[in-house]
Amino acid sequence: MRIYNRLTSDIVHRFGNRKIYGRLSLLVDTETREIYVVSRNIEHIEFTRRLLALDNYGEVRLKASHLVPTHISILPDLSAPDLEERVKGFLTGISGLEIAYGVKHPREALLMAHEMTRKFAELGDFPISHELDEDKVEFRYELK
Repeated sequence: MRIYNRLTSDIVHRFGNRKIYGRLSLLVDTETREIYVVSRNIEHIEFTRRLLALDNYGEVRLKASHLVPTHISILPDLSAPDLEERVKGFLTGISGLEIAYGVKHPREALLMAHEMTRKFAELGDFPISHELDEDKVEFRYELK
């Protein structure tokens, strides 16, 4: 599985529109500070199981708290004359890992993943909208 350093148009073309139009899903390893892009044809739980080289999904719940899902929305700017695509949102800390398998993340990991994702986008090919549709860290699955 490949590590990425910045948001490129190639990444969006190959992996974007995951489940929702304009969505790009990432998995941020907060221990190594690496970012992985989750393909359209794989669930976060399976991606994580493979990344950690685990035999079953039950192990993922115990060993994946440092792997935080994040999502970037890249959509046309309807206020721009050329409808240029822009980063319109960030959402961190929620995927099938948390909802279906109960993976929880330390608050510090959630905040770090969110900031790393913003930096990933800032270094990339798409301008970031001045008015984001969403910029949220989901603390519902925080490890306490």
